[in-house]
Amino acid sequence: ALFIIMRIISEPYKINAEKYFKAIMLQWLGTWWWAIALPITIQLFLAFSNIAFLYTSFMTLFLIYPPIVMFLYYQHALSPLSRTNTLSKRTIISDDGIDIIYHHEDENTNAPSLKPEHITWDSVTGAEYTQQYFVLKLNGSKYQLFLIPYSSINPDDQQILASYLDQKFNHLL
Repeated sequence: ALFIIMRIISEPYKINAEKYFKAIMLQWLGTWWWAIALPITIQLFLAFSNIAFLYTSFMTLFLIYPPIVMFLYYQHALSPLSRTNTLSKRTIISDDGIDIIYHHEDENTNAPSLKPEHITWDSVTGAEYTQQYFVLKLNGSKYQLFLIPYSSINPDDQQILASYLDQKFNHLL
């Protein structure tokens, strides 16, 4: 049982879509790097016997892989979790989970606010630390991530959250 009682309120933050996709691609490449490297490596070895395989490896690298990466980008960029990560928000992290409260960057706008969302700890399957973010892995695809920048949480609360994540996911960290 976890005995840490916490309530951490972040400063408002917004994740750049490029940085969010970079985090997803690092996860994807960590799993599928061999699927990219293997065909190119085989073609380069075959190029020693026939130079046409060298051209084939270049075609694979520059004509086949870019559309695959573009497909992956749009598959994840259009997901609801991508919207959750890239909109301006404040998070309240507690023992019950993570409450996401959206707000407008422009205070003078009359646009309606989005409804708050809640992520329970049961739907978080793992956690990682990067140079800039707490990366929470969510149920479903292993590429569903929720990012919390270190800069949005004061240093004392960062240590409390890290301690909580270490206890909860100690077999994964």
